[in-house]
Amino acid sequence: MGLLSSRQHSTKELTNKLLLRKFELEETNPVIEFLIAKDYLSNERFAESVFRTCINRGYDWLYI
Repeated sequence: MGLLSSRQHSTKELTNKLLLRKFELEETNPVIEFLIAKDYLSNERFAESVFRTCINRGYDWLYI
Protein backbone atom coordinates (compact mmCIF):
# COMPACT_ATOMS: atom_id res chain seq x y z
CA MET A 1 0.00 0.00 0.00
CA GLY A 2 2.94 2.32 0.59
CA LEU A 3 3.99 2.04 -3.03
CA LEU A 4 0.49 2.95 -4.21
CA SER A 5 0.19 5.93 -1.88
CA SER A 6 2.80 7.98 -3.72
CA ARG A 7 1.54 7.60 -7.31
CA GLN A 8 -0.30 5.32 -9.74
CA HIS A 9 1.48 2.15 -10.86
CA SER A 10 0.74 -0.36 -13.59
CA THR A 11 0.27 -3.99 -12.58
CA LYS A 12 3.55 -4.91 -14.29
CA GLU A 13 5.43 -2.09 -12.60
CA LEU A 14 4.08 -2.97 -9.14
CA THR A 15 4.83 -6.67 -9.66
CA ASN A 16 8.41 -5.84 -10.64
CA LYS A 17 8.85 -3.62 -7.59
CA LEU A 18 7.60 -6.40 -5.31
CA LEU A 19 9.93 -8.91 -6.98
CA LEU A 20 12.87 -6.54 -6.41
CA ARG A 21 11.94 -6.53 -2.73
CA LYS A 22 12.48 -10.32 -2.70
CA PHE A 23 8.83 -11.39 -2.78
CA GLU A 24 8.09 -14.53 -4.77
CA LEU A 25 5.87 -14.34 -7.87
CA GLU A 26 3.43 -16.78 -6.24
CA GLU A 27 3.05 -14.29 -3.37
CA THR A 28 2.58 -11.24 -5.55
CA ASN A 29 -0.16 -12.56 -7.85
CA PRO A 30 -2.88 -12.81 -5.16
CA VAL A 31 -1.91 -9.37 -3.85
CA ILE A 32 -2.16 -7.81 -7.32
CA GLU A 33 -5.53 -9.50 -7.90
CA PHE A 34 -6.79 -8.21 -4.54
CA LEU A 35 -5.67 -4.66 -5.30
CA ILE A 36 -7.40 -4.76 -8.69
CA ALA A 37 -10.60 -6.18 -7.17
CA LYS A 38 -10.68 -3.40 -4.55
CA ASP A 39 -9.89 -0.81 -7.27
CA TYR A 40 -6.68 0.29 -5.55
CA LEU A 41 -4.70 -0.62 -8.68
CA SER A 42 -5.83 0.26 -12.19
CA ASN A 43 -3.91 0.16 -15.45
CA GLU A 44 -6.45 2.60 -16.87
CA ARG A 45 -5.79 5.19 -14.15
CA PHE A 46 -2.05 4.64 -14.61
CA ALA A 47 -2.34 5.33 -18.37
CA GLU A 48 -4.40 8.46 -17.70
CA SER A 49 -1.78 9.66 -15.23
CA VAL A 50 1.05 9.16 -17.73
CA PHE A 51 -0.99 10.93 -20.42
CA ARG A 52 -1.72 13.93 -18.15
CA THR A 53 1.95 14.17 -17.20
CA CYS A 54 3.00 14.26 -20.86
CA ILE A 55 0.39 16.91 -21.68
CA ASN A 56 1.43 19.06 -18.69
CA ARG A 57 5.07 18.86 -19.77
CA GLY A 58 4.13 20.27 -23.16
CA TYR A 59 4.39 17.18 -25.34
CA ASP A 60 2.08 17.23 -28.33
CA TRP A 61 -0.32 14.57 -29.56
CA LEU A 62 2.14 13.16 -32.10
CA TYR A 63 4.76 12.52 -29.42
CA ILE A 64 2.27 10.84 -27.09
